[in-house]
Amino acid sequence: MCKEANLTTGAFYRRFESKDAFFLALQRLALDDAARVKQTLDSRLDSKADAPVALMECAWVVVEAIRAWHLSHRGVIRASIQRRDHTPGSWEPFREFGRGFVEDFAPRVARFPELCGRSDALPRLQIAFQIVIGTMVNAALNDPGPLKLDAPAMTDALAQMFTLYVGAGAGGGANRESEVDVRP
Repeated sequence: MCKEANLTTGAFYRRFESKDAFFLALQRLALDDAARVKQTLDSRLDSKADAPVALMECAWVVVEAIRAWHLSHRGVIRASIQRRDHTPGSWEPFREFGRGFVEDFAPRVARFPELCGRSDALPRLQIAFQIVIGTMVNAALNDPGPLKLDAPAMTDALAQMFTLYVGAGAGGGANRESEVDVRP
């Protein structure tokens, strides 16, 4: 990095008190970018002209924004997860941002016509967001495949999964006895 910037390593680190301070600055930049992505999504969902009109379209727009952010910041994400073993709290800023994101967006998505009036919409949306974000974090950390973080097909697959999962309870009065019990 220093070579590309035509700086000596010493000159670079003089700008920061420590390597940890540099890392925290990188985390702050990633979180600032996450806030910009969220603001862009807010604007898009609130726009009369550009707002998604169906749940699948909304899911695709949101999942693509999440994927693009994880792709741009996968190094910081990976390092934050790996550091949490020896630096308590290093993952906490990302966790809190994710919680806030879900708390803000799940109720907004629950207003889509396909979900209006469904008492199970909000909890299903929260779980769907957890699956999407967890998949993205896993891809940033391990990139196990078959879909890779840099593959646009990941957005298509996760948006479809999101929509199918959220819509799965659409019967409204589903009989619990007919549902599969996944408890151990």
